[in-house]
Amino acid sequence: IADATNDSVVIFVNIIEPKPIQAEITQTPSFYGLRAVAEGGTPPYTYNWSNGSTAQEIGLENIGEYYVTITDSRGCNTFKTFMFTGINENPFIAESRIYPNPLGNDNMLTIELHARENFLATIDLFDNTGRRIALFEKQFNTGNNRETLALPSLVPGIYLLRINSNDGFVTNRLLVF
Repeated sequence: IADATNDSVVIFVNIIEPKPIQAEITQTPSFYGLRAVAEGGTPPYTYNWSNGSTAQEIGLENIGEYYVTITDSRGCNTFKTFMFTGINENPFIAESRIYPNPLGNDNMLTIELHARENFLATIDLFDNTGRRIALFEKQFNTGNNRETLALPSLVPGIYLLRINSNDGFVTNRLLVF
């Protein structure tokens, strides 16, 4: 800065800009939810999920794609997606199988699994769009188990059968012809 007599002063100014927003989506420890985690930008952050939620964490409703826009206090944002396939390890289930697979006109499906300990399960049947077709509840005991499910009438296609416990789930693919 100089005046009319050419006297001058030099002022140094450091402009510190925050790092860009970085974000990731992770599954919660129960595997039934998603959590968005952000850093950078200028906190606090707001969240806008594809299901309309504005919370940092959401529950998983169906198989499919979820996305979130995270915005900082200055209006800067980032966008993240997460494809939920429903395929995760269940610590209670050592192995599982379903039959007959492929399934024909008989809507009776058998599940065999070896459980490491007793657990109460919910069993979801999803179509290839991630829409829930049926929901069952079954008790499985330590060791070998066999349960038969009476399925609703199904159109030919590929389905996912998900066996859920409080600590995870296992998914089997089912072909219907």
